[in-house]
Amino acid sequence: MAANRNIFIAVLLISSHYSVFACKYVLAIDIFYEKGAITLTSAEDKKLQEWFDASLVKFPFIGSLGIEANAYAPNLEDAKILAATRGTLLKAKLSMRLPADTIIQVGSFGHTKTKRDVLPTTDVVFIDITPDVEKMKLPPCLPQPLAKPN
Repeated sequence: MAANRNIFIAVLLISSHYSVFACKYVLAIDIFYEKGAITLTSAEDKKLQEWFDASLVKFPFIGSLGIEANAYAPNLEDAKILAATRGTLLKAKLSMRLPADTIIQVGSFGHTKTKRDVLPTTDVVFIDITPDVEKMKLPPCLPQPLAKPN
């Protein structure tokens, strides 16, 4: 038991060390669904559209779009189907405004618990946009070493 805890702490320290020094250009949003729904409320749809419009202004050349759809249902298979449906519908909605060759990755996860970690619900979709760094000619994101004084 103590060995597992020590391994966990070591992995946590190593991963936090690297996350301090590495970065990635990305814009992200969490979209919440009503329990059992496959479509967004008008407020969440508006939130998504405003975020997506602002993202396309900031990153006119999109490298990839990631969608992680989650859903709750008492039955795991029903939850998986609901999550997959949400992911598919969002992919169709957002891909209409992107070039055909944009990489779009969709993952879906069903849950039999209504809450997940610190989020108030498992009826949530996480969406992220990464720019095409080369087309946008963005500077390197990794920190540069300091120049040695002469």
